[in-house]
Amino acid sequence: MSNNIVCDMIKHIEYLYETDNPLIERFANLNMLYDALHDLNEVVGMDEIKGAIIKIIKFLIIDLEYRKSTNFDGHMLHTVIYGNPGVGKTLIGSILAKIWGGIGILKPAKSPPKTDLQNELIDRIAKLTIMLKKIDVKESSTQTDMPIEEFKKLPIYRYDSDAVYRRHKIPLLSVPIQKQRDQYYTLQKYDLPQKPLVKKKEVAQDEKPQVEIPKEPPKKKLNRTHFTPPLIIISRNDLVGQYMGHSSEKTNSVLNEALQAGKAVFIDEAYSLVHDEKDSFGHEAINELNLFMSTHPELIIIFAGYKDKIESTLFTYQKGFKRRCKWVFEISNYTPKMLTKIFKKQMESSFWKVDIKDEDLDAFFEKNKNNFESFAGDTEKLSFCCKLEYACLRFDDIYSTQELKKTIYKTINKNILLKAYEDYKSNMPNKENELLTYFS
Repeated sequence: MSNNIVCDMIKHIEYLYETDNPLIERFANLNMLYDALHDLNEVVGMDEIKGAIIKIIKFLIIDLEYRKSTNFDGHMLHTVIYGNPGVGKTLIGSILAKIWGGIGILKPAKSPPKTDLQNELIDRIAKLTIMLKKIDVKESSTQTDMPIEEFKKLPIYRYDSDAVYRRHKIPLLSVPIQKQRDQYYTLQKYDLPQKPLVKKKEVAQDEKPQVEIPKEPPKKKLNRTHFTPPLIIISRNDLVGQYMGHSSEKTNSVLNEALQAGKAVFIDEAYSLVHDEKDSFGHEAINELNLFMSTHPELIIIFAGYKDKIESTLFTYQKGFKRRCKWVFEISNYTPKMLTKIFKKQMESSFWKVDIKDEDLDAFFEKNKNNFESFAGDTEKLSFCCKLEYACLRFDDIYSTQELKKTIYKTINKNILLKAYEDYKSNMPNKENELLTYFS
């Protein structure tokens, strides 16, 4: 159901683009929003969160339509994402940042300063404009009965832009004569050496169109482009200092950097900002953070971490945070079937093929779910172990076949998965469970 909602939203954005809807011009970066929607569509599970995010997008688009300016001065967008490690908190934060950046809520505080080269070019253009305004065009030169022979005697000039900028001395024909001469002549090519001039009628008779002009213009199509999310990921070490006044200084510096760059701030393990009542440096950091949020509504903060820890520390010691966070997402743990989809997606994203039936993978993760407490983070470790095991087998083939055949897709089968899982378990801290058999 949620995927249908996301797919429908993608189609709506494509329709706005294909029909040249005026609303498109209000977006800061339509392609970034389009990329974020595809990212959201590829997320495994999270049906309720997907539906909530689509509602946010619709609200922001409608608000964008009725706003007279591009500044967002309405509801706060500070967000809390609850969940265990590996469930996709950072992924959701990145998608949200792309959405805010694409619509135009996140944007740099000011444009970057012009370079010396840009300033020099602007200066040269200004001087050229002043010079051209001084050219005196006489009315007597607008006569139209001048024979072709007289035009042939007129000098031909090649306008070299570099020479214009260097010397500011341009031999010009008077504008009306130039226009009249252009009625008879045209250049075949503009590259040096310059080709002789020929009559337009002769060109029209000799040259034939290379391709047929289509009766209808081709349909516009919105193609996906991958963007880096406008997001700064930070933790306690980035905000909390080592002496009085240091935390305020560090916090203010990081937040100003994000504000100037037009990026959201993702605070990972946000509960670690303050440990307890005696953590004076942590209290100084969260107080400065709360003050900055109140005085800079254009900055967006995302708090991420365990729900119980965030509520017992961060929201307890600084009650202003909970009031400012209007959007709360709680990501549930993944089921074994979801881990199957995530594992296959992680492998296939780098052109690896999993030659194992889904029901077998479901059974594998069901029987070993206790060893995947970090969910997507642990499946990523397992996928790496599979790649290592595959590489060892392929390398050993060199001695048996004297060649290493190249394949686009590297294939992982049941045997490779079982051997890789042994390596995966051996690298798990404080885990000495026996290897189970999962396949019939």
